[in-house]
Amino acid sequence: MKKKYALCFFCLVLAAGCAFRSGQIVSSCSNRDYLPVLERVVRSARKTLYINELYFHMDATTGKLVPLLNDAVDRGVDVRCLLEDSISYNPAAAADLNRIGVDARLDSDRMFSHAKFVVADGKTVIVGSTNLSETSIDRNNETDVLIKDRIIGKWFEEYFLAAWTGGKY
Repeated sequence: MKKKYALCFFCLVLAAGCAFRSGQIVSSCSNRDYLPVLERVVRSARKTLYINELYFHMDATTGKLVPLLNDAVDRGVDVRCLLEDSISYNPAAAADLNRIGVDARLDSDRMFSHAKFVVADGKTVIVGSTNLSETSIDRNNETDVLIKDRIIGKWFEEYFLAAWTGGKY
């Protein structure tokens, strides 16, 4: 339970920090708003799209992302997806994503990756509690925020790339 409170606190701190800086956009994209916002972020990515998730459950809801990710790859976007290695269906999800050109891999068994975020072009971030699954997106009560900020985006991008190479941020 402490992790959930820590995540909520983290999101509030991010939102409050952005609110005091000019030109930053912070908005909620929780519960049923999450998937449409994620779809817009995927469609708008031009250079990079990094996805760090506990898991990617290939179901009817999350399956809608697959053609969008394929389109991003076709546009020349560097699309990468890092998934937790201890989830039984993540190897198949990574293989499915690799087949459409997404550079997908499992994280190191030295670290349990519970982070859930997407960062596009080093400036647009979705961070929160939503997992890539039908249950999480369509039924759970989840909290997420959309942040458009180059400083925060760069931090998430660096965090992702450190995890991608097996390191810690």
